[in-house]
Amino acid sequence: MASGVVVVQDNIKLVMDMISEACNKSLLSKRCRLVAVSKTKPIELIAACYAVGQRHFGENYVQELEEKSKALQTECPEIKWHYIGKIQSNKELEEKSKALQTECPEIKWHYIGKIQSNKIGKICSSPLLHCVETIESQKHCDIFNKEMEKRQSVLDVLVQVNTSEEDQKGGLSVADAPDLASYISENCPNLRFAGFMTIGSFSNSHMVPNPDFDRLYKVRETWATKYSRPVDEAELSMGMSDDFETAIAQGSTSVRVGSKIFGPRLYKST
Repeated sequence: MASGVVVVQDNIKLVMDMISEACNKSLLSKRCRLVAVSKTKPIELIAACYAVGQRHFGENYVQELEEKSKALQTECPEIKWHYIGKIQSNKELEEKSKALQTECPEIKWHYIGKIQSNKIGKICSSPLLHCVETIESQKHCDIFNKEMEKRQSVLDVLVQVNTSEEDQKGGLSVADAPDLASYISENCPNLRFAGFMTIGSFSNSHMVPNPDFDRLYKVRETWATKYSRPVDEAELSMGMSDDFETAIAQGSTSVRVGSKIFGPRLYKST
């Protein structure tokens, strides 16, 4: 595991440098958050990333989030978890959040999985949960709002948009997403609408510019115009390991990177 820790730390530092360089070149995004996608990864590697300054981590599985967030809460107090998966399987998220709550007290967890109504309470119980990035219905908004009201807390949420219109992808249509964002702001006091998220199609991942990223950028503009909100009030979570630099060039303010961090050693391009 020691050699794996070194590789992961070297990789994430290189990814951080790549993000910084992309922001310097971008005309649309001068600051971009890195969410390290840590699904199925052991807590030792998450703690290793935390040790070199990473705070935001994304989980697809509720059980993993729960276990990891509790385990790292003390050791990594600033960690922030992001849930970015389908809200149905709860174990992985739960276990990681519990396991890391002592080790990483500043960690920030993001849930990035698909949402299932009967798992929402589990997600909200994960220590140091920062954001849920896959909101796609009023029903889920209402349940999340009630769960956070019980906890006397406010949770950041992103509205997921199916910019590629693929049947297997979650998210609302480009046309419907702005209205759900407004619904959250007007009807869910224990949720904070923080922006929009998309998972672009694989076929577009090497296109420059990427049409999925253009569509999400326009969704935010439509929302801002329709509801008289400042554009920069909403984040754009778009871009993953293969296309995050393109996403930043097209206005991303948050990228979700997994394999480039936790996979084989990266080498800086010359």
